[in-house]
Amino acid sequence: MKKTLAISVITLALTGMGASPSFASSKSVSVTQDNILQSKAAIFASDGKIIGDYFKLENGEVTKKLKHKKDANMRVSITNNSNGGVHWFLKNPNGTVYKEGDLAKGATYNNTFKLKKGNYQLRVVSDTNGTGTIYIGARTME
Repeated sequence: MKKTLAISVITLALTGMGASPSFASSKSVSVTQDNILQSKAAIFASDGKIIGDYFKLENGEVTKKLKHKKDANMRVSITNNSNGGVHWFLKNPNGTVYKEGDLAKGATYNNTFKLKKGNYQLRVVSDTNGTGTIYIGARTME
């Protein structure tokens, strides 16, 4: 009887502090910083981001691979932070140009494309062998 009473009192005390009765009977509950970081990494990895960064023009151009993991929409963003105009090319997995366009200094291009799974390539070439950076962002839309 004393054991039953003691367990009831402990359960009641823990419940009053915000813990559930099932928590009171748990033998090992462990949440570490590593568990939290792994959870955040798994969420980030599944958010569809392919690339999103600024890249320096080298010899007036930059080329980045875009690994599109499934048949779905892919959103592409290009911002020209160079000292002149640029021409960009989105190439499909077989190497042919799928879409291309021009982008003035300081301008941004955003578009969503319905694409098949595969390894695409985005190439940006300066009109005047310019310098500076180009922002390239791509995301598989869920």
